[in-house]
Parts: sequence; C-alpha cells; structure tokens
Amino acid sequence: MKKLEEALSLVTELHSHSIINKDKYYTDKLLQIIINLSTIDEELANYSNDSHQDEIDKVKRKVPKWMKKTHQSNYKILEAYMELSNYNEVAMNVNELEKQSEIEPKTFLGHYNAMKTISKRNHAKVFEETNKKVSLWKPVAGFIEELFEGEEMNKKKASLIVNEYLGKEVLNPKNNGNVKFSNKKDVYWINIHIDLRLSSEFHIILNDKDKREFTYLLIPEKLFEKAIFKTRLDKTNGLDKIDIKLSYDTHNYLEDIESKIQFSKFILKVFKY
Repeated sequence: MKKLEEALSLVTELHSHSIINKDKYYTDKLLQIIINLSTIDEELANYSNDSHQDEIDKVKRKVPKWMKKTHQSNYKILEAYMELSNYNEVAMNVNELEKQSEIEPKTFLGHYNAMKTISKRNHAKVFEETNKKVSLWKPVAGFIEELFEGEEMNKKKASLIVNEYLGKEVLNPKNNGNVKFSNKKDVYWINIHIDLRLSSEFHIILNDKDKREFTYLLIPEKLFEKAIFKTRLDKTNGLDKIDIKLSYDTHNYLEDIESKIQFSKFILKVFKY
C-alpha cells in the first residue's frame, strides 16, 4: 500500500509538470495512470477491510471466552499487556510482556505469535508489533478495552475509588503516574522505574479477583533504593527498574521475596467491590 501511494504521488507530480509544459500526449497518458492507480488503491483498501472482518469477528467471539478461563495462557498474556500498558495507553516491549505474563519462554512465544497473526489456527489476532513494541491491534482495540473496563477491576477504577476515599486527587493512574497495580497470581508482581516519582510518596494497589477486593498501600518517600531492591535495566528507555514480588503467604504476608521487606505495614485500607 505504501509503495502504491508513493507511485501515485510521483505520477501526479509528473502530470502537473506535463500540464505546465503543455505536453498533451503525456498529460492524457499520465492522467489515465492516475485514474488506474487510484482505482487499485480503493480496491485494495476494500479487500483489506473485507479480509479483516472475519478476524475481527473471531476476536469478538473468542476473547470474552478467554476472560472466563483465566488459567489459559492467551488470557494471561492479554491481561499482562493490559496491566503493563495502562490499558493500552502505551505500547510495550515484547520482553517485558513475556516477563509479566509469567509463562515459560517457549510456551509464551507460541501463544504470543498466535495472538499477533491472522491464520486459521491462531488464537485470535489481538496484538500488532512494530520494532518489538506491542500494542492492541487497532481494529479490535476499542472492543478489548471495553471488555477489561467493564468486567475487571483495574488501575483507573481502583485509583478513582481510593481518591474518593481520600477526598482528593492523590493517585495518578496514567502510565507515568504515581501508582502501580497488580493482580494476584503466584505472587503480587510489581516493577517500577527508578525516576523522580520515587522521591515522593508512592501508591500500590494489590487486587484479589477471587475475593473481589483490593488492598491499598501508601509507600513512604525514598523507600525504593537500588542498594536494597533487585534491579534490572529496561533497554527500551535506559532506566533501571526495581522488581518486587510480594508473597501473600500467611506467615510472610506481603513480604518482598528478594529484599525481605514487609510491605504489610504500608497498608492503608482494603476495599471491597
């Protein structure tokens, strides 16, 4: 499609020059080429839309079923993407998505590929990838966003509830905001970039879908230091990241597995929903 657009632009430019030079033969021939190229462009666009409709229908049929089978890898990958991307506000690195989904690398790759391609045996195309950056496939992005907004507790919803409780706009749920949200899995898994946000109070929301409740933690300023927590380099932006894995074991409730810091002392309130 891009090459066709370039050819159309070039021929249009030549047509303009032929008019200026009063060359009727080339003017007529180039005009005919422009008409033909425009027709091909329209036909390809219509073909593209028609060929995608079956896949769009597949997504709308299958993804709601994934959300009822949260043990499946396709759901885990999609859920991880929605959390990491702040519900599709920003494209995510493939490696980050793999780590957040907590699926074995070999298993992840097979499922992920079946979620970004169109084929008879794919799961359903929900992702598109450019330069290893993942985002929701545009034709179905709105549908998937509405599914997650409508059925699941998420960072935006929880932040609004906490702000209403506090009586002021304290939590900023945007991608570069001051709050992190984590769903309960084997652990509560959180990663935070080391930047200026950590010099102030920080907020963590831990969501338990089964109990339909989330725990709000108010983290004191300057708690997150590289010398204390496990860190790794985020190659997408050059910043170090802190990895936190909070256990919910009865004896070590909300203890970071690496640093052994107890986060339970930072709990401000548990919200039922």
